[in-house]
Amino acid sequence: PSITRHGLSMLLEILGLSHSVSKSPALNDTVIIAIDFEGINTIKSGFTQKDNSQVGFAILDTKDLRQVPPEKLISTLNFAAGSSSYVTKASNKFLFGETIAIQSSSMVQTIQSHIPQDRNVVLVGHGILNELQALQALGFEFERPPSGILDTSRIANEVFQFWGGSLGDLLGVLGCPFNRLHVAGNDANFTLRALLLLAAKWCISQHQDDEVLDILRDISTRPIPPYVDPEIKAAERREKRLVKSRKHQSKLWSKEKQDQIRAAR
Repeated sequence: PSITRHGLSMLLEILGLSHSVSKSPALNDTVIIAIDFEGINTIKSGFTQKDNSQVGFAILDTKDLRQVPPEKLISTLNFAAGSSSYVTKASNKFLFGETIAIQSSSMVQTIQSHIPQDRNVVLVGHGILNELQALQALGFEFERPPSGILDTSRIANEVFQFWGGSLGDLLGVLGCPFNRLHVAGNDANFTLRALLLLAAKWCISQHQDDEVLDILRDISTRPIPPYVDPEIKAAERREKRLVKSRKHQSKLWSKEKQDQIRAAR
């Protein structure tokens, strides 16, 4: 899509960290949406051989920056299409809630329902060309073109003078906690965190201080939910069922048997 991309200067303006005299009032009403796809080749092929794919969103309403607790500022969603085993794996690895199963045929509708048409939207991705190509392959069209498109890889270039690393590399350099990359919702969340930390790092390097910087750091370095292996979860569920079964069985024992068991303990 031939949409103008913007970089660090626009990001600072959106977050209210720019000292530019030519600020755009429209950017005061901006929703930042990080988007990520998994199974991009499947999407580009038109789902001709399989449906296994995901789309994830991490959404930050800039109006909430000074009003909502940091832990509630980012809303993260993950949607998966494909085989039941693929959806289950995606669900097990998603850190920020429940993965929602969808049909590949409804992916465009899902995306449309999470991009508000009555607000200025800034789209974010790491190497976002891949996401734009996936949107194009899906036949997705913006009813209202985004106010801007931000690529954390390009903004890292502005902040560090040179950057050619992966999202994981960038998160490590920025000191941002992360886990279970290559799940669409997780990657969207961590991409948005990286974006906010890049803004904070730039402002600090320019000896700029602001209440928002503390908020950005708080959002971005907030501990992530722990990942528990699905097999461990299953084992814990089995143990709970076993304990419950034993309690049920114990009610059926005679008083003499219960006394014997107590004495043995």
